[in-house]
Amino acid sequence: RVLFRSGAAMRSTFAGFTTAQLAMRASQKALDVTGQNIANINTKGYTRQRLDLISFSTGRGVSKYESSMNVKVGSGVLTKGLSQIRDPFFDIRYRNEVANVGTQDQKLAVLKDIEIVFDEVTKNGIQNQISDISNMLQKLSSEVGNSEFDNLVKSSSDVLTKMFNEYAKQLENIRTEHETNLDIDIGTINDLLSNIHKLNETIKVNQIHGNAALELQDQRNSLIDELSGYMKIDVEYE
Repeated sequence: RVLFRSGAAMRSTFAGFTTAQLAMRASQKALDVTGQNIANINTKGYTRQRLDLISFSTGRGVSKYESSMNVKVGSGVLTKGLSQIRDPFFDIRYRNEVANVGTQDQKLAVLKDIEIVFDEVTKNGIQNQISDISNMLQKLSSEVGNSEFDNLVKSSSDVLTKMFNEYAKQLENIRTEHETNLDIDIGTINDLLSNIHKLNETIKVNQIHGNAALELQDQRNSLIDELSGYMKIDVEYE
């Protein structure tokens, strides 16, 4: 009698149960992640999370005694970890636009202060005073040598000179005020950079120990977004 022996290993009788068990575990984890996302739907700075899955197979390499008709079947699914659903392109666009908004806000604040100084609508300003000098000069042109009209022109010019000096002082005060605010902003920027650096170190340690530290990454992203309001920044991930 001749016996034919196949080189292929027989699949375990309970392999199907193991596959189903792994699938249920992965599905339960996925439901947990979905619940986490729903629970934090109103949490500021929270980034939606996703369960990363990989196919699991215990099959060995192809044996030279194995039949060419044998089909390799996987053994189920495993959970690889968690990741964030975040688009780097939108992050770049958002931070660039926030930086532009911050720049324009600063310009607008300066222009509003200057507008108050050179208000020609609600009060008599330089334009009215220049018109007054022009009228005095016209009167003087028909009364050349008359000391009364000479004094009127000098008086009007003196008012305009004092007005220029007063405007110059107000502009200098505006400059000093905004320079002071700039110093305050520099302190805020340094604090943001310091906190981002500390978070980078903490995230690195957590990732080395197998923890994705997604919540810490959310905190870092919030700080980076806030920093982009002060300057244009480039973010690179390693």
